[in-house]
Amino acid sequence: FSKTAEKLDVLDKTVRRVNETCVEMQKKLEMSEQKTKAFSEITESLRKRRQEKMEREKLMRSFLDQFELSDRQIETLYRTPVYQGGGKEFFEALDVVKKIQNDCQRLLSTQYQKIGQDVLESISTHEKKALGRLFEWTKTRMYASFTSSKPIVDPYLERAVKTLCSFQSYRNLCTLF
Repeated sequence: FSKTAEKLDVLDKTVRRVNETCVEMQKKLEMSEQKTKAFSEITESLRKRRQEKMEREKLMRSFLDQFELSDRQIETLYRTPVYQGGGKEFFEALDVVKKIQNDCQRLLSTQYQKIGQDVLESISTHEKKALGRLFEWTKTRMYASFTSSKPIVDPYLERAVKTLCSFQSYRNLCTLF
């Protein structure tokens, strides 16, 4: 009977060790699960923040694109000849300048007043340069028309005079034409 009791005692100790090992393993699994869950939550939170920032950046880019001239438009205002095919592009770019100015005027009455002021200042520089070029071109074309035996028919010339007359600073100069 003592051998059986001894074997039962060994078996009992083995079962307790297995049980203790199982309990330890269960604790380790639970800790791993908690760490994994926390890591997953952090990862998800970071992913959401990244997505929000990307969306915010996209919105900001879209917002700013409304208030910026493209490189091509700036090039057109500064260098493209007003005559021939360049006239259409020139006046389209000038129309964009006017639209941006109108949009900025609306910004001045919002929380984005500083942005509106900054954009207006920047866009005014482009407008002044373009109007100066337009005035010089118009003056040259008008004098050429006066000295020519045939009148110069140029739809861009008519639009140039109308555009310049819409600005007080050029209106008086235009009456000299």
